[in-house]
Amino acid sequence: MNGYRHFDNEFDSNIRNSAAILHEIEIDEPYQFEVNPQLTTYSAKSNKFKIFFLRRTLLERCLFFLTIILLIIIIIYFLHNKKNLKNSICLTPSCIQVSYEIYSGMNQSIDPCEDFHQFVCGDWIKKTIIPKGHYIWSITQELTQKNMILLKNLLEQTSISSVVNAEQQTIQYYRSCMNITELERLHIEPLEKIFQYNLNFTLKQWINLDKNQTWQQLFIYLIKIFSTQYGFSNIFPIEIDSDEKNSTWNNIHFDQPELNLVSRDYYINLTTNNQTNQRNQIIRETYSKVGSDILQLLGFEKNDSIRRINDIIQFETELAIIN
Repeated sequence: MNGYRHFDNEFDSNIRNSAAILHEIEIDEPYQFEVNPQLTTYSAKSNKFKIFFLRRTLLERCLFFLTIILLIIIIIYFLHNKKNLKNSICLTPSCIQVSYEIYSGMNQSIDPCEDFHQFVCGDWIKKTIIPKGHYIWSITQELTQKNMILLKNLLEQTSISSVVNAEQQTIQYYRSCMNITELERLHIEPLEKIFQYNLNFTLKQWINLDKNQTWQQLFIYLIKIFSTQYGFSNIFPIEIDSDEKNSTWNNIHFDQPELNLVSRDYYINLTTNNQTNQRNQIIRETYSKVGSDILQLLGFEKNDSIRRINDIIQFETELAIIN
């Protein structure tokens, strides 16, 4: 007697091909038989993706394809940029020189985790000497000085006929300032023209203002002319700006005055170091001499010039003490 048992009912209809089937068996006696089944599994892995995909909605299918496309684009972009990154390393003489200057200023014997400033700038600090005329010096100032030298060479060596109009004006302006012979010939004539045009009086009249007791009346007018038209700062810089909370209002801002010698240390002796105090004294005396010479060039008498500049230094010293 031949017979078989099928297990279709125990599996999903979508995976019938993978159902397990018991092979035919021989039955020697009724109701007594020995079953020796062999289980055969038909793989459905190849159909799983298809079944999964067919069960998705149209929107899900579109999003799936868009995700795949986006992933491919990202991979291509990354590979392309990686190739360009290798080609983007600057190997021009200027880049090599700048890299060398940065590298030569580093102190690689220092652990950057312990002292990062010394690691980056240690050797530069050791080998750099503060130039004359400067009380502090930094890499930024050094680069600025080098750029100024390059700019100076360009302004002096460039032919005016070979550049555009804006550059021509820049070159002419620079060369007019450096024409010492012409400046000596003109003396204070350009400044006289400024006073005559804006204030309607000459420098000689300005020198005698305090003698005529009229300088108080012109003080505010002088501030207005020089600050608005020429950008000169005065004792108390004044600025008018809109109110931060109410833009329909305007506020007047008064700023604190600046010292001509920049640092208050030059006006007063704060240390017990005699060498430092002596240096500050020399700076003050030089400042007094330069100021006196300028006033004499403007037409003041020598004694009057010395008195005026000493009054200015005394006033600035009192400001330095307050600060």
